[in-house]
Amino acid sequence: LTKVSALDLAPSSVRVNSVSPAYIGPEDSFMWKRQVELQAKANPTGAREVYFSDNPEKVAQQMLDSVPMRRLGTVEEVAQTVMFLLSEESSYITGVDINVSGGNVLGGTRG
Repeated sequence: LTKVSALDLAPSSVRVNSVSPAYIGPEDSFMWKRQVELQAKANPTGAREVYFSDNPEKVAQQMLDSVPMRRLGTVEEVAQTVMFLLSEESSYITGVDINVSGGNVLGGTRG
């Protein structure tokens, strides 16, 4: 959607970009706790742990371990990315999705 919109709107000098935050904290926030809880429920008890555990505490650690920077991102880091895209400093950027993920999208192993 970002790329198609960017192609359609670029001739009108409209830039279209997106921001994809990954695991954003703090760890005691509602959103982080909810994300961990839902991920644990996605793997019912007794199922083989292919991706994440069914134990929320273990899931939280597995999720953090999947981030190469080994920490949660902050709301401020996401906001700074958006502010950059709104600034003149990004005037020649269109059609991109910026992952604010601490390297999570790079792949690799957990832990």
